[in-house]
Amino acid sequence: MSSRTGLLAGGNWIVDAVKMIDVWPQQDALANIHSETRGTGGSPFNVLVDLAMMGCGFPLEAVGLVGNDAHGRFILNTCHELGIQTQALQITPDAPTYIPTGDRAKPEGWSAPFLSSPFNEPPHPMERAHMIMVEFEPDPEAARAAVPDPLVWEEGSMAVAMIGDNRQMPTSQKFQEGMLLLKVRFGEELGTFTPYIWTSTDEAMLAAREMSGRPKTMCDHNELEIMGSQARAVITRRGETLMRCSMTLEKKAEASELPLKHDWYSVRKITMAHQGKPALKQVIRNKLGGSFKLASLWRGRGFVDLPGQGWSAVHLLKPRRMGRAWLVDMSWDLTWGEIVWENWVPAQMP
Repeated sequence: MSSRTGLLAGGNWIVDAVKMIDVWPQQDALANIHSETRGTGGSPFNVLVDLAMMGCGFPLEAVGLVGNDAHGRFILNTCHELGIQTQALQITPDAPTYIPTGDRAKPEGWSAPFLSSPFNEPPHPMERAHMIMVEFEPDPEAARAAVPDPLVWEEGSMAVAMIGDNRQMPTSQKFQEGMLLLKVRFGEELGTFTPYIWTSTDEAMLAAREMSGRPKTMCDHNELEIMGSQARAVITRRGETLMRCSMTLEKKAEASELPLKHDWYSVRKITMAHQGKPALKQVIRNKLGGSFKLASLWRGRGFVDLPGQGWSAVHLLKPRRMGRAWLVDMSWDLTWGEIVWENWVPAQMP
């Protein structure tokens, strides 16, 4: 009886073609191919190549058919380079070498720099917000001017100033945030609009601007001060005061008192880099009203100050009288928003 040595492998002889693309295309859309590589495919080709590269020490032979094309020659050349016998691996003119095409998008984050994005996809849960909230009557003319089209300020409604210490995971574990809220209408719907909002970390700023369209800008990092029955907080930018809030606690409050019942609206304008091109304006709605959860809520007397300065127009809202005030410890969920309106507009309105 004759002894046998070696391994003969037959089956599907395949060349894998992998294209690196910039984005996974939607139906009827295009993608740019940045690079293309090819490699071994099919069980016999992979097994023989792996054994040869491991230095198995026994003969290896391929059996089957490849096309009379560049990919068939790639298979034969690879076998020859690795010492795999190809007497039984024949070339046929009747069919091409099979090439399954794999498209793989390059790794890319949610925002530039794409390989180290400063924020991830929603939701961005606000795990804790310890804040002073003070209602005030704003200057009507300034309130109308602070609300961009197509939103409209709800005439005669109170504004709300908020400053506090926040924890929003995973974007920002600790940061200060301050904002002004105005009641607005979008068509027949009532909502909340934020004409001014500041934060002390760039991660929180970028996530809000790019995902939700909120007009967040940077502020210095200050912290809420608690002294006896009093609480106070300040928003400063480069040492200049933009907003101050203070209050004296008086009694326990109910969640139904808070002016946070409506959806939140933002207006985002995306300016094109090409001179003379219009900008894309969008209204984004976030359904926050039902997600607020209270850990503590106290009501009392409050005060808001918007000092005049040259950097921001927030001082034009100059409070005429104070309303209710609260010290809140709460959380909420900032999930995906919804684009409810968009239109091309001039990059700069006259």
